[in-house]
Amino acid sequence: MSDPIVLPDKMPSSAVGDLAKTIETASAGLEPGTEIRIDATGVRTVGALAAEQLLRFAGQVEAGGGRISIMASAEFEDDLRILGLQDLLLRKDPAS
Repeated sequence: MSDPIVLPDKMPSSAVGDLAKTIETASAGLEPGTEIRIDATGVRTVGALAAEQLLRFAGQVEAGGGRISIMASAEFEDDLRILGLQDLLLRKDPAS
């Protein structure tokens, strides 16, 4: 397991390029099948394109046999709910 990728407090759609670089840098060199943890506990707002970028990244990781776990703030969860992405990005462990 790697150190978590810490997301900034504001993730507007205009910051998708920065988000992509952050994700790419943090996940570079990880073994296939690695669990990647994302710390979104400080996120206060997320734009649609930034959320879509996270969804694409999660899909790539899972296609490679890995797993994404996201620790989220209430605001982050609410923005994802509004965008219809909460169930896709914030999967709950079956054991919880």
